[in-house]
Amino acid sequence: MAKPRPIEHAERGAALLVALLAAAILSLLAGSMITLGRQQVERNALLEQRLLLELRADGALAEATYRLGTGQPLFPTAQATEDGEWWTLPLAHWAIPDERGVPQGGGTLRFRIVALSGKLNPLNPLVPGEFRRYLEARGVEPKRAAAIAAELADWTEGDRLRHLNGAVDADYRAAGLPYRPRGDRLLQDVAELRLLRSMDEPLYRRIAPELTLDRFHVVDVDGMPEARLRALAGEVASGGSLAARDSTEAVRAWLAALRHVNSEVILSRGGGDLVRIEVEASAEPSGPSGPSGTGERHGRVGRWLELNLKPETNRASAHGHGALADDGRERPWTVLRRGVL
Repeated sequence: MAKPRPIEHAERGAALLVALLAAAILSLLAGSMITLGRQQVERNALLEQRLLLELRADGALAEATYRLGTGQPLFPTAQATEDGEWWTLPLAHWAIPDERGVPQGGGTLRFRIVALSGKLNPLNPLVPGEFRRYLEARGVEPKRAAAIAAELADWTEGDRLRHLNGAVDADYRAAGLPYRPRGDRLLQDVAELRLLRSMDEPLYRRIAPELTLDRFHVVDVDGMPEARLRALAGEVASGGSLAARDSTEAVRAWLAALRHVNSEVILSRGGGDLVRIEVEASAEPSGPSGPSGTGERHGRVGRWLELNLKPETNRASAHGHGALADDGRERPWTVLRRGVL
């Protein structure tokens, strides 16, 4: 009688399969750990770069504030952008050295100075109808300009009575919009204008840089955008004929000569005491080094700050008086507010 065959070979085959399966699982785990580790390194690099950009942007803003407040030249080596709205210069001036003393990274800083006292407050009660005329001067057809101005009045008033061409809760509901007018509250941010029923994104982006929520009794006609200049001239000129006929410079001189629109709005030339400084620090792209391999390591950080350069003579803003800086020491300027771009 033949002896039964041993099962040693079968056991060895099963052991080999188990070993191969275990090796495959370990390989997958090792690969996953390596991938996670690499992603963590990249995230740390992104965070470090972000922090460096924030430090450079804050440093540039502090230096610009000091230079502007003390009457020094503001970054003489800066170059104007093609549109003339911004100035740029390398970030090397604010580069932070590493442990070897070598400045870290490159990049670009761009900045601009905006005269706040030349901006328009769309809710300015001192010059009724100015916002509507401003929109028309910016190329908005009169019917739509009147609708936007009326919708703004409905947005901020709490009586729920619709102005002519305006919009109340029912109109926003009928338009399928998921929000309603605030009612009985002033605007908290210029960006709320984007929510008006007749406002769209392209128009908002055109007018937002020229608007403010501050009320300035002293208005700098040199800092006004042309649309506001002509809207204001149309208010005080007979039929607006002067604003339509004369050059922008002639309108500025004519308005400044008037000295006031009414007993509360004083016009001046070359004041510029209320200004906004905007800076933006951008890192150079470094190729496919981000988590998605598409050069995501470059970034951008923006800061802004509003100043009253002559607080002892200009009390037009409702946001901050006196001449003390954040560190408690006396300065010839006052920081009104600051924020992130």
